[in-house]
Amino acid sequence: MFVVHSFIYSKNAHSLMKQFYLILLALAFASSYSYAQTVVASDDFDSPSNMNSRLIMPAPGTMTATGDCFEIYTATTAIADNQNQLVDETLGSNAGDNMGIVLEGAPGSFFGTSDVENTQNPSGTGTVTWVFDISSAPSVDSIAVEMAAMGDFELSNDSYSWEYAIDGGAFSPIFNIAANEAGSHTYTMASGTTFTLSDPLEIGGVVIDNNFNRFVASIGSMTGSTLTLRFTASQNGGNEPYVFDNIQIMSSMPSGVIPTLGEWGMIILALIVLILGTVALMEREEAVA
Repeated sequence: MFVVHSFIYSKNAHSLMKQFYLILLALAFASSYSYAQTVVASDDFDSPSNMNSRLIMPAPGTMTATGDCFEIYTATTAIADNQNQLVDETLGSNAGDNMGIVLEGAPGSFFGTSDVENTQNPSGTGTVTWVFDISSAPSVDSIAVEMAAMGDFELSNDSYSWEYAIDGGAFSPIFNIAANEAGSHTYTMASGTTFTLSDPLEIGGVVIDNNFNRFVASIGSMTGSTLTLRFTASQNGGNEPYVFDNIQIMSSMPSGVIPTLGEWGMIILALIVLILGTVALMEREEAVA
C-alpha cells in the first residue's frame, strides 16, 4: 500500500493552505495496490482465450460404441452419440436415470471421457494437450479446472493425470486424482434422487462429485512465453464418466485500487475542515497580536 506522509510547518495561513492543497493533490495521485487473481489463458471448449493449440488423441470420432468416449460434447450431442452416462436426464427424458453429470439441455460444451480402453482404442489411453500463450503475464502461479465424476472407480483400471510445462520444458504433475477404494460417496441427481457408490474419485481427500467443482493447483511463480497443459486418461469402464470444463491459467497480478467517490468525499471533507480550522486559528492569533 502506498501512503503519502507529509510533515510541513508554516508560519502563516496562506502557506498552510498551500501545503494542504499539495497534500490533497498527492492523495489524488496516490492509490493502494493489491494482488488479484487474473485469468491469463483459458479453455471452456466454446470460446478459448490465448490458446495456441489443442490436440486430442485419439482423434474425436474414433470411439463410436455406447459408453466409449474421449472428446468434446454438449449435453445434446452426448445423448445423440449414445453417451448418456455423461448426462443427467432425471428432469427430462429419463426420470429413472441413475447416472449422469451435465444437465440435459444445458448450454455450453465440456470434455467427457468414459471407457477409453476399447476395441477402437486398444491402448486404453487418451490425451489432450494444450499450448497456452502466457507471455502477457509477468508470471503464472495456478491452474484451475472444473471437474465432475460419477461411478465405482478402481485404482488398477482408472487413472487420470494432469501435467504442465513451461516453454517446452519437463512436465510437472498437478491434481493427484485417485480412486478411494476404502470409501463410498452418495451422488445426487438433478431430481434429488441419490445413489451411493463405492470407490469415488478424489483429489487430496476431496470427492470429485457429479456436480462440477473447481479445483485449483498452485504451481509457484512461473515465467515464460507458453504453458503446455496435458491431460491423460487410462480408463476401463463405461459407467465411470469423468468430465471437465473451464480450464484457467491464473496469475496474481497487481491491481490498482482507486478510492471510491464516497471515500474521496470523506478525504476532501476532512481536509477542508482542517484547512478552515487552521485559517480561523491563524486569523484569531493575528487579530490578538
